[in-house]
Amino acid sequence: MGGLGMLTRLEPYRPIFMGAGGAALLYVVWRAWRPAPTQAGGAACADESCARDSSRRRRTRQLVTIAALLCGLAIAYPYAIEALL
Repeated sequence: MGGLGMLTRLEPYRPIFMGAGGAALLYVVWRAWRPAPTQAGGAACADESCARDSSRRRRTRQLVTIAALLCGLAIAYPYAIEALL
């Protein structure tokens, strides 16, 4: 029936989708790269859940960076193909 050809109907809305996706990505990057919260009074965490560079925080930052690169590639792809062809 349709397939990917039906997505050409969404072409006029590309700037809106890019803006919404970029805003969402900026929010996620801000959340991932902001300074880690510290415990009140500077007391050490008992279970180290508020460690500055925990492995979970590092993994989140890596995944957010990969997602940002993929989104940038997806946004640039149509314009790069037009320039190459």
